Amino acid sequence: MADQGPLSGQMLGGRYQLYERLGSGGFADVYRGEHVRLKTLCAIKVLHTRLTGKHLDRFESEARTVAHLNHPNILQVRDFDIDNGMPFLVMDYASNGTLRDRHPSGSKLPLATVVPYIAQVAEALHYAHEQNPPIVHRDIKPENLLIGPRGEILLSDFGIAIAVTEYIHPRDAIGTAAYMAPEQFREEPHRASDQYALGIVVYEWLCGARPFKGDFLGLGYKHVHEPPPALRAADKAPWLPSAVEQVVLKALAKDPADRFESVRAFAQALERAAAPQKTKEQWKTEGDNHWKSGQYKEALAAYEEAIKLDPNFAIAYNKGNALSDLKRHEEALAAYEQALRLDPKAAFAWNGKGNALYSLKRYEEALAAYEQALRLDPKYAHAYNNKGAALKALGRAAEAEQAYQQARALGYQW
Repeated sequence: MADQGPLSGQMLGGRYQLYERLGSGGFADVYRGEHVRLKTLCAIKVLHTRLTGKHLDRFESEARTVAHLNHPNILQVRDFDIDNGMPFLVMDYASNGTLRDRHPSGSKLPLATVVPYIAQVAEALHYAHEQNPPIVHRDIKPENLLIGPRGEILLSDFGIAIAVTEYIHPRDAIGTAAYMAPEQFREEPHRASDQYALGIVVYEWLCGARPFKGDFLGLGYKHVHEPPPALRAADKAPWLPSAVEQVVLKALAKDPADRFESVRAFAQALERAAAPQKTKEQWKTEGDNHWKSGQYKEALAAYEEAIKLDPNFAIAYNKGNALSDLKRHEEALAAYEQALRLDPKAAFAWNGKGNALYSLKRYEEALAAYEQALRLDPKYAHAYNNKGAALKALGRAAEAEQAYQQARALGYQW
């Protein structure tokens, strides 16, 4: 909540007028300010400490690095300076506040709200992590997630906290410690640390509480040694899909190597897990559409999702078509044989089995499979055409022509 801070009404750097204080943290206060000549509003972060020597150099280096970050989900740093030894940063003014303001502590948010938030923050972090050298935020929390003029989420405080935390007693950072990755307590932060912190934010939003409570030392011990309580526990978010819980807990793995390969991958996995689950029929239809479009890998993946939902869903073993087009003929044959074990009267499976055998140059067996398909469905035009191909491969040209004629009579077109 805005108030009159100790610097309200003062001028910094000879060009920035400070108004009300917007917020206060362990290492800085933030004021609404104005450039007196340009008459533009801004947010001005004034550090509590006074820097000299190498520490001042480090602050300036951090500030320059952050000022060069240019992403639609990162709050832009416009300027920085030192006023009588007091460092300050000038940033875009986000008048809509933070996500902590919008969703106070204890709030439980629906997945439909959480997923878009995380997608935006993850894109900002991914962009920073891809810089050379990578830029790690190290202080992800709702207080640092601002709301832009169009409702977009803006990530603030990139790297600046790190430039000054060595001057602050660690117990002053209890709020931040609640989101810190295990390796940060060992002073070994890297890109996966931001993913862990974002995972804590997701956990908190979904069930209304962070996984761990305590003072700095207590939080450090729990983050390093204790698994987070189950998200789907009766007193937390029992309604949550198990797939979502698994994604969040993976992001909160103690070992960074056990987390997602990137923060973007985490956000994408969360989005998939939160999406309404497709039925086996929908997956099968999606597979058919991909196959007809020549997207054989995508078709295979869709068929396999249908089979995961119901291993006895015989028609989904039509994945053999995709396998054949991917030149994986032995696997295609196995798929159709499984379909036939489930439904021996499935004409499509006999025809598909014939195709796989034909591709393996097992023409006699292919012919027998096509004939079985035609006994089950005498009007199966594709099976007649395929039978013709098998007969032709066996040197039985007259019979092949008869099969081709029958296929054309049934409407088969090359």
